[in-house]
Amino acid sequence: MRTLALLLTLSVPSFAGDYFVDPVLGDDANSGTVVTDPVATITRALLLAGSGSLADIDEIRLAPGTYGAAETYPLVLGSHQRLIGSGASTTVIDAGAAPVCIEAQPISPFWTFEESALHLRDLTLTGAGIGVQHLGLQSSPILGLKVDRCLIETQQRGIDLVIGNLTRYQAEVRDTRFEGNSIGIDQIVGEILTGSLVVEGCVFTNTGKGISTEDTFLPTWNFVEVRRTRIVGAGVGIDTSQIQNGQHLHVEDSLIEASVTGIQGNIESVTIDHCTITGAVTGVASASGCFCGLSVRNSILFGNSVDYAGGVSALSTDNIIGSGPPSLLALNSQEDPGFRDPGQGDYRLTAGSPALDQVATAGLDVTGFDRSRADGDLDTVVLSDLGAFEFRVLDGPATSTPGSTIDLDLRVAASEFAWVVSAPLATQPIVTTFGDRWLEAGATLNTIGVVLAPDSVSVTILNNPALIGTELVFQALVRSPFSPTGAAWSNPITVVVE
Repeated sequence: MRTLALLLTLSVPSFAGDYFVDPVLGDDANSGTVVTDPVATITRALLLAGSGSLADIDEIRLAPGTYGAAETYPLVLGSHQRLIGSGASTTVIDAGAAPVCIEAQPISPFWTFEESALHLRDLTLTGAGIGVQHLGLQSSPILGLKVDRCLIETQQRGIDLVIGNLTRYQAEVRDTRFEGNSIGIDQIVGEILTGSLVVEGCVFTNTGKGISTEDTFLPTWNFVEVRRTRIVGAGVGIDTSQIQNGQHLHVEDSLIEASVTGIQGNIESVTIDHCTITGAVTGVASASGCFCGLSVRNSILFGNSVDYAGGVSALSTDNIIGSGPPSLLALNSQEDPGFRDPGQGDYRLTAGSPALDQVATAGLDVTGFDRSRADGDLDTVVLSDLGAFEFRVLDGPATSTPGSTIDLDLRVAASEFAWVVSAPLATQPIVTTFGDRWLEAGATLNTIGVVLAPDSVSVTILNNPALIGTELVFQALVRSPFSPTGAAWSNPITVVVE
């Protein structure tokens, strides 16, 4: 037992300590090791923490405020170090005219990615040419980077990944906004041993290119995963045109609205699944004239000057594709998908869209909504919609506050009656003759309103602080001509009282 305990102690990294920074109340003469004695600059905290080591994880915690000219740029993070703000809206690192704001160093190969990756969270990076630069020279041991819940609005590249030969790397970017960058995420890889880039839940707005990946040597084995991401107002959404071999791109549940090209590339393997690509000169284009391993499925390519240009894959089925090679169009629908308001950038679907309930898949849409909970055509059979957005018969806000009034919108065909009710959320759907009921079995159904849809129901939240943290669940029973029983349950709506 003592031996086992010793082994466990050795296998788990310890926290060397937290370092606290406050640009208003801090002083670089302070210890920085307790929240009541913070230093004033990130530069000083990094000096106190050192370069990071195998057995230590250093967390540098930033109080709200702006960290600007008093810092020395680039701020260099080493292995096992985490830079954690108080929220992207309140914690700002303004690097001014500095070429690079944050430089991320190679990490140790002896711990897991989760333990040793450099981690940035709840920050805004602004001003600099490059927000985060992660450089790996030839034969670097391993590169690892995590970015969560940040805003990066630097002038050139938001995140710059330059990966040398004979290197392993892993990068994960989640729930982060990129605004006004020349390139949101720019990746250049050599003959790496293995590599992966995950971009999930991110938003790119007004970028020259949202995501760009290229290689400099054959063969390169690299995997790029883009999930539940919006690229809006970009010149090029995703650019893989400088790829030679060995790269694999998978884009799912994402919206790409570009002015020039949605996705363009010369790539070994591309999968586009449950995406909406619109607003471009060309929706999907091949730099070489052929996509050898292209699969487009469950997607909407519509509203581009040319929706699809390049080689035709037999795997490109179960889509709405407005224009392209005749042999491809024969495998897919060319119907107007019925976007809600494309002129205002609203590419959600409307009632009666031909994209509703088309494929037997599940997962989350671009907003994070669970597709398995929506019966878009109200026929009591749950299928998934094409494109990035799952249509919701019942829609409303995700949060509310005590004493506030919220509107629950019923987006169904005109002249349909609907009863909006509430009860606790069931852990599993209850199968009824009206389809899946997501309200707890045996619970009293509280009628909120009865309306002639489409319309909205107003709900006033009790002005009681005890409700904070409570989940309010609503579902509508809608009279439907497509249901065998004449009515069907809508999707549920969960509203969290904050």
